[in-house]
Amino acid sequence: MRQRNALPVSVRLLLMLPLVTCMSCQANHVTRTIAKPDKYFTLDSRSPYLKVHYNDGRIQILDDWKAYPADGYLYGHGVMLDANRDVISTGYDTVRLASVALLESNVVESGTIVPEMTVFTGLSLALSIYCLLTPKACFGSCPTFYAWDGSRYTLMAEGFSSSVLPTLEANDIDALYTAVPRSRTFDLRMTNEAYETHLIRSADLLVCPRPPGGGRILHMSDGSLRQASLLMPPSRCTAPEGDVLKTLVSFDTLERLSYTDSNDLESKEDIDLVFDASGTHHLGLTLGFRQTLLTTYLFYQGLAYLGDSAAAMLSRMQSHPDAYRGYLDPFGTIFGGIEVLAQDSSGTWHRAGSFYETGPIAHNVQTVALPDEIAFNGHVRLRMTKGMWRLNYVALAALGPAVTPIRIKPSLVLKDSVAQPDELAILQTGSGHVVSMPSDVRILRYDLPDAYGDLDLFLDARGYYIEWMRQEWLAETDPAKAAMMFLFPHAFLRMEAPRFKSLESSLENSFWSSRYVRRDQ
Repeated sequence: MRQRNALPVSVRLLLMLPLVTCMSCQANHVTRTIAKPDKYFTLDSRSPYLKVHYNDGRIQILDDWKAYPADGYLYGHGVMLDANRDVISTGYDTVRLASVALLESNVVESGTIVPEMTVFTGLSLALSIYCLLTPKACFGSCPTFYAWDGSRYTLMAEGFSSSVLPTLEANDIDALYTAVPRSRTFDLRMTNEAYETHLIRSADLLVCPRPPGGGRILHMSDGSLRQASLLMPPSRCTAPEGDVLKTLVSFDTLERLSYTDSNDLESKEDIDLVFDASGTHHLGLTLGFRQTLLTTYLFYQGLAYLGDSAAAMLSRMQSHPDAYRGYLDPFGTIFGGIEVLAQDSSGTWHRAGSFYETGPIAHNVQTVALPDEIAFNGHVRLRMTKGMWRLNYVALAALGPAVTPIRIKPSLVLKDSVAQPDELAILQTGSGHVVSMPSDVRILRYDLPDAYGDLDLFLDARGYYIEWMRQEWLAETDPAKAAMMFLFPHAFLRMEAPRFKSLESSLENSFWSSRYVRRDQ
């Protein structure tokens, strides 16, 4: 769950002061050029610095560098940082091009540059036209996981979307709701399709035998797993735009979505559901959902307004996580999740709980238990921020007891069809991280129990990721708007509403069109 920002404005102002002061003294324009090692000659030769991105997530910043392509190496003086951006060595070094993922040159057009400020920034690759036209809709969001659904590999989960710093490393459980194991050997395809560095500590499968009679195992909003003997569709489903029953009655690709308010991005809306199940206890509301690109846009917009100071901001958050945690999500309390209300026989609404999951990519399937102490009359209300959620499934579940899953770790890791024993050891022991760079594809193989055809599967992934700054964002550096976003989020959402509305209808297409996907996927 996201952290809520409850700090008073005066305290937030004090915390923001060093950052705002730092931002006000920067007016440099940095031109970055990115190249694969075999295209090193396309780099800007004026660059005083050369940033070397290694396949294992390390970054080396070289000065006074020189390339020796015929011999396959670079030579220069600089600093080496690990995947967490901690310094691990300094001095002269020889860099073998075969060990390099990407090379990046940086040329400052005016003023001076503080090298530390560029450490967290990554690159602006040759982005797709979609990303260039709509930079705040560039694809991004943690590792993506694909599983066999009976006919093909489909996207079923995205891991630890809220973990954008090492200190925010966390577990994330996702239902692989439509996964169909074909044998005891079960493969998950783990990909990095964004301009990010992913660091994965574990990726376990949680498996549970399904209850007899067609029941399912459900992922509850509190993280537990429970049996469900029946999933009942609603008889009526009414949104502000009218009847949406046909859209939500089946778990398929159809989605109900709305658009944000043109004057205020925090405006709310209700969806009313009716089930033919009054008076029954031990019920839960099961929902298939994912976020729209509203929070993704605002996160990227925040980085854009921060500009080169985003590195300093993230460094402060990393060094002082408790003091700055709320700034990672200044709109958490304002937007909230999908609130679930159940009505009793007197017509009174009772809050049952809420759904929340970060990430606009994969559909989540979770269940909120309805309160047993009320005389439920079959009516449920969903309350949410307009334009923030895409819903594709709703059902009323007859809940059974909680279950303890079987935890299964990978038995094999393949990258480019080659076994990776070192990475397997990391995922089996949790000692360290598997580093995944853009376009990386890995197969994680698991050995299921003999009754593989009668299981519900869940993914429990742990790790974090590091966002890469886009060149296009830097053109929008605006310290005043950045400060407003963190200090006065309500006013910021009203100010930003027209700008977001002008892009809203095209964001989804731009987002998916800008994925960094390998052709062999």
